[in-house]
Amino acid sequence: MGGCRPSLSSIPILVAAAKSSPTPLHRGEGLHCLSVKLGLLSYLPVPNSLIHLYASSDSLDSARQLFDEMPHRDAVSYNSLLDGYVQSADFPLAEDLLRRSPHRNVVSFATLFNGYVRNRMFDKGMDLFRAMQRENLEPEGCSIVSLLLVYSHFRLALYGKSVHGYLVRKWVTIPGHIGSALGDFYCKCGLLDLAARIFEATREKDLICYNVMISGLGRRGRGRDALEVFRRMQDEGVMPNDITFVNVLSACAHSGMIEQALQHFEMMSSEFGIKPKFAHYWCLVDLFVRIQSPHDALKVIQCMPLDSQSAIWGALIWLARVRGDISAGEYLGKRLIELELDNSRRYVPLANIYAAAARWDKYEELQDEMKARGLKKLPDCTLIDMNVVVHKFSVGDESQPEIKEMYKVLGEVGDLLKLLPVEATENDLATSL
Repeated sequence: MGGCRPSLSSIPILVAAAKSSPTPLHRGEGLHCLSVKLGLLSYLPVPNSLIHLYASSDSLDSARQLFDEMPHRDAVSYNSLLDGYVQSADFPLAEDLLRRSPHRNVVSFATLFNGYVRNRMFDKGMDLFRAMQRENLEPEGCSIVSLLLVYSHFRLALYGKSVHGYLVRKWVTIPGHIGSALGDFYCKCGLLDLAARIFEATREKDLICYNVMISGLGRRGRGRDALEVFRRMQDEGVMPNDITFVNVLSACAHSGMIEQALQHFEMMSSEFGIKPKFAHYWCLVDLFVRIQSPHDALKVIQCMPLDSQSAIWGALIWLARVRGDISAGEYLGKRLIELELDNSRRYVPLANIYAAAARWDKYEELQDEMKARGLKKLPDCTLIDMNVVVHKFSVGDESQPEIKEMYKVLGEVGDLLKLLPVEATENDLATSL
């Protein structure tokens, strides 16, 4: 500082600048020390800016320590720390802080609410929104978009319509990004006429607006209408992106439009310079599977670049499990193994394909092949779907964060099983639990 004493207002500015530096935490700690030395922490913007820096730099312990040491706090103090907890997905501490805050405001609720939605904790999001309403706080734009996402997840059409009514009362013209979210909500609820009304009422239709409408129509099997919207988009001079073509190709797949799908797949790179990604290839695979043309689906997969193939395993496992079709997955699995015959990890995708289709004969053959090459046997594992989170459990694996609690519950279940008579039914077990 060239011997000059920094003013009260200069420290928050320096902290803000430190956030964009390569070493924000190191610079922030230096400014924190300087503030203590000069006695500037009593000026609230100074500690508030430091709390925000610590929280955004994943140093929540330092942020909390500074917060607890403050003799006086305001809404910014609480919201800065709250945002840090939400960003790190530490929701118990975020909830406790919001509950204790005497300065709760719309920003506080919106921060936690949007965090819930980003992490797909929709039930908690709805509960928090009700609490927000009880405190007579009006949601801001970002929270409205998140709220519509929650309502679309639960297909709560009436709730979404009430939000629509609120928006009409609040604004003469609904902002574009909120209008797109509202249109997406109506599409997901199957209310395409209302979605179309929102779309037509939007004066300046942007890329997101068009993508929403193309996607909504395509998902409902109205492929020709979706392509008409795409044509209007081009006429209006709005440039499509890769997501646009995913929506277009998906619309063709849902409507069995082979010629149009291939035409737009070619158009994507030849006219707009968009390189096909996994999602675009998969839309073509999905189309051929839907029209029961597995050979054409396999041709598409064979033409895919290898770096895109890694993303296709989930879809292929679904095909094997639901339809019992292992042809495409087997081809890719064997090709992957050929790249590194002595790498046991290369065998895992093909093993998953066989297991998903219950082809245990082929699974055992693969295990024998690995044994012949002197490779370690694949560990037995289980995939468990807990709502939207899939947990993988392997034999001997203790990497799960709640593994001790899981073992405790399994032990209790085991004890219950020992207590049940041999002829006990599943209903008896359910009652015991």
